[in-house]
Amino acid sequence: MKNRLLWKLFSIIAVGTVIFFWLIDLVASHTEDSMSYIDQGYRAELRAYAKEAERILYEEGEGALALWVKEIEKKKTLGLPFLALRLKTSQIRNSPMRTLKPLH
Repeated sequence: MKNRLLWKLFSIIAVGTVIFFWLIDLVASHTEDSMSYIDQGYRAELRAYAKEAERILYEEGEGALALWVKEIEKKKTLGLPFLALRLKTSQIRNSPMRTLKPLH
């Protein structure tokens, strides 16, 4: 009887731990998305690049991935299109960094 109760307790703790870490991941993802200054279109483009890079890495290997990255660099003007972030002017105007005074 006591042994069965112990296994139930372990099961509850295990399931609770999995749910707890799932909730932490959910909150972290939501926070990251809601606080990002990257435009939605660029975020979607980054996710598409990530999926394609992962597919190439697993199916074709590191050499093919390096070639794919070079092709992307040739297509885009700066080489890394996801670094060209577009901040809305209202975000810049309302930024707390704008109100800081110089130290000297």
